[in-house]
Amino acid sequence: MKIWKWEYNGFHGAANCSVRVPEDAQAGDKINLSTRQAQRLDALVCSGGDCLCCERITQDDGGNCAPYIILPVMSTEMRGHYPQSV
Repeated sequence: MKIWKWEYNGFHGAANCSVRVPEDAQAGDKINLSTRQAQRLDALVCSGGDCLCCERITQDDGGNCAPYIILPVMSTEMRGHYPQSV
């Protein structure tokens, strides 16, 4: 296992992010996360419980599927996206 690090630049500003991935992981790989890992990453970009920006780093396919992340290029910036569906 290794630590994958990147900077996320979103609506609430920049955040330094990291996640543990397999040794052979590469940029663009889909990495499944635990619910706790997903919550931790998403809290880095928007920790406000009353915020309506709906910004997240992680993704899911809906239903009972595990959350996941598509790895950005290591040590670079990942740009934010603001779904604002509420």
